[in-house]
Amino acid sequence: DHRDLHSFPTRRSSDLSEIWAVVAASLPTVLTVTLPMAVLMGILTGFSRMSSDSEAIALRASGVSMHRILRPVLVLATLAWAATLSLTFWIAPETTANLRAMTATLALRHPSFELRPRIFFEKRDWPYVLYVNDSHTGGGIRMRGILLVDTKIPDQPEFTFAESGSVIPTNANRNLQLTLSNSSRHVVSSNFPKRYEIYSFPESNTLSIDTPEPVGQAAPAISETSTRELWTRLRAGTATLEETVEFHQRLALPFACFAFALVGFPLGVSTNRGGRSTGLVLSLILMFAYYLSLVGGTRVTGVGSFSPLLGAWLPNIGFGILGVLLLSRSDRQHENRIIASIAHALEWGSTKLGSVKLQRLNFSRWAYTLSQRFRLFR
Repeated sequence: DHRDLHSFPTRRSSDLSEIWAVVAASLPTVLTVTLPMAVLMGILTGFSRMSSDSEAIALRASGVSMHRILRPVLVLATLAWAATLSLTFWIAPETTANLRAMTATLALRHPSFELRPRIFFEKRDWPYVLYVNDSHTGGGIRMRGILLVDTKIPDQPEFTFAESGSVIPTNANRNLQLTLSNSSRHVVSSNFPKRYEIYSFPESNTLSIDTPEPVGQAAPAISETSTRELWTRLRAGTATLEETVEFHQRLALPFACFAFALVGFPLGVSTNRGGRSTGLVLSLILMFAYYLSLVGGTRVTGVGSFSPLLGAWLPNIGFGILGVLLLSRSDRQHENRIIASIAHALEWGSTKLGSVKLQRLNFSRWAYTLSQRFRLFR
């Protein structure tokens, strides 16, 4: 039966202003991660395109060094660092706390009440059990074959049966109004086993019951704690391991903008071919490596002598060292011996295996691509 597959919520949908408020409260947390990503992707994509169009070669021929081109890149990284630092230190914790309070308020304003045919509807800490044999929407919920159990007095439950009826939310969704037709109420008591009461309502009977309360508001998360409070606990020596990790992550994540700039700039200007596609692929690989090391470093904190400080800052340190090494090679014009040896080895293997006539297997092309892809290795 298709009616078994549908639920009939009585709650009013959230309006547009409430939806936008939730989105706005969630945005700062998302921007703390996407801003460093945008810096890396923008630098790699832009300079990869410049290099593929030989504009980087023209700048070098004009006497412009890579260190001079790096200055505006560092300015961009500084602006992104300031914006990310503001988000991680002040804005994101406050908006995360506001989001939790807003979610609890919306849950009270729009309680969830879904009624399915031939399935008992019950909630924890809700003293009612509702069962309907059939239901459909239209002016609320129209029901047939109704059973309502009232257990507000555990020793004296009340059972209400009705042939048909309807239920609609009232009082700003805080109550449910049940209008029953041809109903009867039965009262039994465990204290008086021989006592049985029955009340008949052949015409119409109206009941008002409380709407099920939403799930209790969750305890504040560490991400909602202000940075000032975390710093106070760290200085007092009362901060937990999770609070220490959270503080160092808030401080280290903005510096990813500088780490990504130092790595992305020399890789971008050294790309001979591929343009934007190469920059996009490289940025995805680097972002995956950075955040994987960040998550891994924070997960192993507290194990042995691995400190939260090192776990949070290790990706920035590693990417910074790699960026300095790549930047020092970006102005070199001679061939890199290691890459050249690998290219010659691949060419030798291609010659030896040429007699096999393997299709779509051209080692010479691989060797050329490997040796020509990045000028910083030459």
